[in-house]
Amino acid sequence: MLELQRRRGVRYGQLGGEELRRFEPTLAPIFARAIHYPDVGYTLDPARLVRALVDAAGRLGGRLLRAEAHGFDIAPEGPRAVLTSIGPVPCDAVVIAAGAWSKPLVAALGSRPPLDTERGYHVQFPAAGVGPRLPIFSTERGIVATPLAAGLRVAGTVELGGLHAPPDWRRAEVLRRQAVRWFPGLDSGAEPGRWMGFRPSMPDSLPVIDRAPRFANVVLAFGHGHCGMMMGARTGQIVCALIAGRDPGIDMAPYRVDRFERGVRRRHP
Repeated sequence: MLELQRRRGVRYGQLGGEELRRFEPTLAPIFARAIHYPDVGYTLDPARLVRALVDAAGRLGGRLLRAEAHGFDIAPEGPRAVLTSIGPVPCDAVVIAAGAWSKPLVAALGSRPPLDTERGYHVQFPAAGVGPRLPIFSTERGIVATPLAAGLRVAGTVELGGLHAPPDWRRAEVLRRQAVRWFPGLDSGAEPGRWMGFRPSMPDSLPVIDRAPRFANVVLAFGHGHCGMMMGARTGQIVCALIAGRDPGIDMAPYRVDRFERGVRRRHP
């Protein structure tokens, strides 16, 4: 993998155990080696980032409605309104980007992609006392520790549990124990906050970015798995191109909603 990254121009450095301890002194001396990616970025406050994006959309004329979408008023050429908990919302075009909740909305338009959820957990220490300077990911454990404005967040695990099963908080406890093991100086006296969320995932780990097969005025954008924030901006560019009837500039076949079906024919390109 490192050789592939090198050929693709990704910068990284390899650290031995002693180098790692000098680089990140808050870590316990239990790690033998590490890979440092100097160009990786992350957000200190995901909620603030989302609010900033909403505000930016408002300045461009967008309007935020807080409601639950549950269906469509469909004319022969496609949806003309989204049916919501606050009433129908008229529309010329629809983008379904509802993450793990996209499946029933897409089914209402005649498509049934094999979308499922990879449920993930995190614990967050609001007054950790110690923590890394940069996010740290354990390839052995599949766990990442990230310093945020609100504290130290330790996240990971994959649970195929659907949307309705109750959380299994034993998974969060595993994360808490690993956090204490990684950071000996961690103030673990206070109970950390815990959370469980739904990663929308497809069997081939590729998202769906496509026009709905039956309706040219519907664009689908979901199934990004663990990479929603990373892929969101580029997906938005592609969605805009599809709505405007422009060439998105890439081969869209790998992202078709019906790529797992055979003998499918489209009514529109």
